[in-house]
Amino acid sequence: MLVFRVVPVLAAVWLLIGPNVRQNVRADAEGLNRALIAHQSARESIRTVQANFRVEFVHPKAEVVGTGTYLRTPDGTLIRSGKEGETAIDTLYAGGQSRTVARAWRKGKDQVQYNASIAPVTQSYGLLDMWQRLLLSNYGSNLQTMPLEQFVDTATDRPKLKLSRKDGRSLAIVSFPIGSGNESRRLDFELDSQVNYLVRRSTVTHPSAGYSQAEILEFFEPQPGVFMPVKCRARSYKGDELTQESLYSLTDVAVNIEISKEKLKLPSMPSGTLVADRIQGTQYPVDSSWVQIGPSKPNPIIKVGAPAKEFAEFTTQSVDEPTSWSAKITYVFGALLGAAILAWLLMRWRRSKVASSPSAGPAT
Repeated sequence: MLVFRVVPVLAAVWLLIGPNVRQNVRADAEGLNRALIAHQSARESIRTVQANFRVEFVHPKAEVVGTGTYLRTPDGTLIRSGKEGETAIDTLYAGGQSRTVARAWRKGKDQVQYNASIAPVTQSYGLLDMWQRLLLSNYGSNLQTMPLEQFVDTATDRPKLKLSRKDGRSLAIVSFPIGSGNESRRLDFELDSQVNYLVRRSTVTHPSAGYSQAEILEFFEPQPGVFMPVKCRARSYKGDELTQESLYSLTDVAVNIEISKEKLKLPSMPSGTLVADRIQGTQYPVDSSWVQIGPSKPNPIIKVGAPAKEFAEFTTQSVDEPTSWSAKITYVFGALLGAAILAWLLMRWRRSKVASSPSAGPAT
């Protein structure tokens, strides 16, 4: 009968393919973990950074967006942009929040106008976030900043690893989808072994809106085996048409030097400066040490628009427990084999029942 032919075939397929599929899935997960650990180690070898930054648009219109000083230490990150005597903005990211002091000088007068704010540190730093712009961190759901090994956990399907070579360099390409529906997109990170598996290039593909790509053009090796990306080109495309191009660069870079906490201090403000508290949705006056000295007033945050609901609904999946098309094939073969064996056992049981029945005639 057909069942007797199917069972041996399915059994052979199960024995040959099933274990190999499981081994391949396990090998992929182990390879992915190794690549992510190497990337994390290379990133964490950059303990402090002191540099001048420059952000500029190249296309469709050439324009310098911002210049200033960038300081990053284990105690916090300070971004100082603008120009003293005109307009200057200092933002310190530390202690779970960001604090900003903006100063504007009136032309022909010594009078300075101050504005200050407090916001959650998990939110986007914007165009001046050089750590993210140089592909050392990523923006996840609700613009939360996170490292690649954490970003991978927001994947909506099992992340995949592909090993490749380019220009004599070994690449580990980590790919995974995030989001769902109209907000779904695919991400590809090329980790370059030549720079200890830091990201050389990242690509974000939107099924209906084209794709964007960021590529590190220059790395700086301040110490043997320590690499710091210092120039990145970001491009956006709609189909094959280039719609936007930007450049992010660091100069006068010093890595892993001693940076005192004094350098991370914000400019002093006159007592009575109003602070817009984006965490509590209030505003209140403070003294020069940011201590509140007056009553709070409502200062609701103006929202341009909430992100799409589908975009925020990520599913978290550990790379240690992957599920993929190959694993699904294994499950299908296992189910078919089990069903066939069950049918075969049931048929043998029925035949034995018939054979042992008093009314059954002699076997032919």
